[in-house]
Amino acid sequence: MVLQRIPRLRTAPGNPSPLRLIVPAIGVLLLAVILRLVLTGALARWEAARMSDSALQKAAASAHAPFAVVFELARRLERAGNFPAAAKAYQHAASIDPTASEAWTGWGRAEFAAGNWAVAERVLGKTVQLWPQHAEAHFVLAAILDGTFRRRAAREQLKIGLKWNGSRKEAWLSLGRLDMLLGDPRGAVEAFSVARRMDAGLTSLHGPYGAALLAAGRIPEARKELEAALRADPSDLEARLQLARALLTTPQGPDRVRGMQELTRVAEFAVNKAPAYIEAARVWLAEGNRGDAGQALEHAVDANPYSIEALTLLRDFYNQSGRKAEADAIARRLEPLAKLNRERDRLLDAIEKNQDLSQNLVRLGDVDTAMGDVTEAHGAFAAAVAMDPGNTRALDRLKRTAASAGAKATHTAGTTHRGGKN
Repeated sequence: MVLQRIPRLRTAPGNPSPLRLIVPAIGVLLLAVILRLVLTGALARWEAARMSDSALQKAAASAHAPFAVVFELARRLERAGNFPAAAKAYQHAASIDPTASEAWTGWGRAEFAAGNWAVAERVLGKTVQLWPQHAEAHFVLAAILDGTFRRRAAREQLKIGLKWNGSRKEAWLSLGRLDMLLGDPRGAVEAFSVARRMDAGLTSLHGPYGAALLAAGRIPEARKELEAALRADPSDLEARLQLARALLTTPQGPDRVRGMQELTRVAEFAVNKAPAYIEAARVWLAEGNRGDAGQALEHAVDANPYSIEALTLLRDFYNQSGRKAEADAIARRLEPLAKLNRERDRLLDAIEKNQDLSQNLVRLGDVDTAMGDVTEAHGAFAAAVAMDPGNTRALDRLKRTAASAGAKATHTAGTTHRGGKN
């Protein structure tokens, strides 16, 4: 056979085999090639970074522009706030080198900043599939999901990103906020505590951290944070309301007195006074002071006629007081709001599952408008437009709510009309 005729390589005793010499040589050669490629790429980026803006623009416009030049142009455009142009440049860079994860992430980030959320989501979704370890892509994708009311998915993306890069304080803050919105105060406490360790002087964290501690049942720590929040900003009515709640966990004594004083301050200055009246009513009901409790609940309903919590408490109060006609009148007001609230829950569930996203966001905005929450409605319409710029229904509603969204801040100092339920 032919194979049998091929002589074996023979080596003298004590001499190394030729294969043992060839394999290391190949390894050294490959290492040299890789090192050259890395150094060449680094040199190209260094040279691109030194170019003037005009020279960079001219070089990037070339039919055979190198990746480093186009990527540097994209970075400069993004830093200058020209997000549409930056997105195009990042896209061009990604087409030159499809393996450059930073170009894909920049493309998605620039599209997001330019308001093209649907494109950004597609690009970043592909990015996290190809490079799951790229934390920045997860963080930007989480921002899109959060902005479109897909908060469970947003939280998951934040957690994945933080697994790869746990040094992003802003990501921990976002995670804590989402945990609170999704009813996980213990998770929020953990996330906020990490952010606190990263920046002990972050005064804006005192209020949210204190609210999370309070919701988690850690009253002494909550009081400490909320007191610090008010020292940093005495006009923080949300922190003042939360401090009042913390103080009123003590049913009598100086804490009770001060807690009621804080509620009075909130009711005096807040846009939405209903939460303060509701808290006061709960205290008086627990003490058997039904006269003041009833008046407080009536004030709460007057302050926010859409508050399901206030209406429910007042209906029950009237029923227990034998005032059936008044209870029935409140029940008739409550019924359509409760129906809308159930629809809102169904819409949020469908949105979380990406079902008819733009259409359901518009309907969510309509429901929030009907429930008196113009600020939340405006956010839903804005999200619908960002995901589908050609949605005329969303555009029309966005324009109508733009003027009043800032003025009617129903989130000021306390829960929403839905009793804080997301």
